[in-house]
Amino acid sequence: MISAENISKSFGAQPVLQQLDLVLEPGEKVVLSGASGCGKTTLLRLLAGLEEPDAGRIEIDGQLVNAPGLLIAPHHRGLGVVFQQPALWPHLSVRQTLDFVASAQHQPQGSANLSDIARACGIEELLDRQPNALSGGQARRVALARALAAGPRYLLLDEPTSNLDFEARTGLNAVICDFVAETAAGLLYISHNESDVSQIGGHHVQLVGGRITKP
Repeated sequence: MISAENISKSFGAQPVLQQLDLVLEPGEKVVLSGASGCGKTTLLRLLAGLEEPDAGRIEIDGQLVNAPGLLIAPHHRGLGVVFQQPALWPHLSVRQTLDFVASAQHQPQGSANLSDIARACGIEELLDRQPNALSGGQARRVALARALAAGPRYLLLDEPTSNLDFEARTGLNAVICDFVAETAAGLLYISHNESDVSQIGGHHVQLVGGRITKP
């Protein structure tokens, strides 16, 4: 379980998150929406270990990972994270990226399972390409495959299907839901798109005034 309690975060004099509480259970799907600039990405960065809170605490499966003065590194959190920008590693091909992630996380994936992930994400024909040879949509697919290849206990996805057409969006959302169903991973999915909300299912919450509310 991911438990964020009483989280506050400001940038300079601008408060972004204020006494925010969030719980994400294994196998649970939560879709988070909210106005641009309301703090959704900041929340994901805090959960991922890329930012420190000003106040509050975050636990993952009973381990304290974030608190003022405490920051457990992202690769020790058992998370798969996809931000709006794919941020692929420029020196690795798509195949090398998936192999590296699986081996770094000690996942007994084997080539068969990585092939399944590549097929599900629609990147089989891209495996030998470098990131600079990918379109924006292809890079998003690779970023999702990279997150899944790590075998995460929780998936944190920041608008992973934005700028994709409806068919591509629907296909990737099905991949995400299948992964959650098969692995019982928890899913926190940020989206402004109503079709994402309906396709992902689960619980729908909003970030308003720095806190989580129900729509």
